[in-house]
Amino acid sequence: MATLPQNLEPIREAFTAKAAPVFSDFDDSIAFHMRDDGGNTGRAVSRILESLGLPVPQTAAEFIDGTDGALIFSARRGIVIRIEPASFTRINDNPWILQPLTSFTAGKAIVEICPAIGTTGDDNDMLAVAYALPASGYELNDPHVGNIGLLPVKTPGFPQGIPVLIDRPSANALSHATKNIRAALQRMGVDADPQQKLYAPLRHALKEAWPETAAAPNAGKMQNFWQLCEAYVEKGLLTAGWNTPQSAAECWKQTEAASVARRYDAKLKF
Repeated sequence: MATLPQNLEPIREAFTAKAAPVFSDFDDSIAFHMRDDGGNTGRAVSRILESLGLPVPQTAAEFIDGTDGALIFSARRGIVIRIEPASFTRINDNPWILQPLTSFTAGKAIVEICPAIGTTGDDNDMLAVAYALPASGYELNDPHVGNIGLLPVKTPGFPQGIPVLIDRPSANALSHATKNIRAALQRMGVDADPQQKLYAPLRHALKEAWPETAAAPNAGKMQNFWQLCEAYVEKGLLTAGWNTPQSAAECWKQTEAASVARRYDAKLKF
């Protein structure tokens, strides 16, 4: 087999290096958690983030590689993006569990845009959720204060904010119970699910920007959605709780989240 002349070797090496795929820390994390060595899920996740006008994390300093997937934090936008296996069971209709603003299927993954809320260091907030869930047909299988956040909605029973479960896969359905949303709301001290009213404008703006029937979002309307998120942050309705840790036991996790959020926010283009 003929060999390239010596003076062409650098050209061949440069071409080979350019043609070789480069996998980031983020790609590796998605491939590992989704059991997708082919990278199809990672590429699908990246396409969704780019369509939303969001940067795709590259290094491990720009996202958190969690137990079951990847977490992206933005204090500027007041959101947390959860990327987890689509096979997970998710609860979408309980007021004691934080609901995403929207979600997208990306290969073997689900990409969720979740509202950022305050944190708590009070075990009583965790117990309130743990006791309330069974009455509405679910149980908390990981009773840990780090899984609880506070909605910016205050009631006499919860003057610091209503506690809710942040990590939806941490709740299981009970085979012997029937959902009772009215009882759940009464325990909260409200007449209707506070999340529905609180986040309705955000969900509406996001649906306007990217209707279910559209293959891609409207860039201008998507920018309007992000501007609305930033307005929510200014009003204290979206809160980067990781910036003010309330629990000493969770401080290191929230410090890490604050660090990756700063690096990620630095990449936002608008």
